[in-house]
Amino acid sequence: LSNLLVGSAKVLREAVTRSPPFVIKNLIRDAMQASVTYGGGPTMFFKVLHRFVTDPNLIRDAEKRGLGIGVDWSPDPKDAGKNFVKMIDRDQMKWSNPTEWAALAWDGMGRFTKRSEVAARMVVYDDVIAREGSAAEATNQAIEIINYGRRGSSQMFAVLTAMAPFMNGRIQGLDVIYRSHMGYMDGPNNLITEEGI
Repeated sequence: LSNLLVGSAKVLREAVTRSPPFVIKNLIRDAMQASVTYGGGPTMFFKVLHRFVTDPNLIRDAEKRGLGIGVDWSPDPKDAGKNFVKMIDRDQMKWSNPTEWAALAWDGMGRFTKRSEVAARMVVYDDVIAREGSAAEATNQAIEIINYGRRGSSQMFAVLTAMAPFMNGRIQGLDVIYRSHMGYMDGPNNLITEEGI
């Protein structure tokens, strides 16, 4: 039943997140979120934009560090191998085959979206590492900019947020602002010093 209810929302979410206006809005929102919750102000904002535009290995580096969490990510052991199968299928597709053009274009738009998702996380990750933080702390700080996997223990609430596109993202965005400004240790600003970034 939950798959039936969530399926249409997932299709809508996938179509919307691949559109260029969403990518631009998402990049700007995440850069602002990082500059407010993690710190750094305008400097952080422009670092994120610069990273998005100039880093050709952005997605690869983010996935190596565990920062490539999607908008509707939710851990499920049954789905563990699906991404590997998709990666293999994608690597075998060629532009020389006209029947694969739509799939390649869809995948290209998805990678553009992924860049907008991970740019802020990678800037935060690198900043924590530069300040002599551990890789584990850097990963935690970067994911907590907006942690889409943070849904709580209620399965009913998880289904409800998955049924309404972008509802979980909005809740997580508000939650992280609250946690970071109220001084919770799991917020993404517990390494901020008086000097800032």
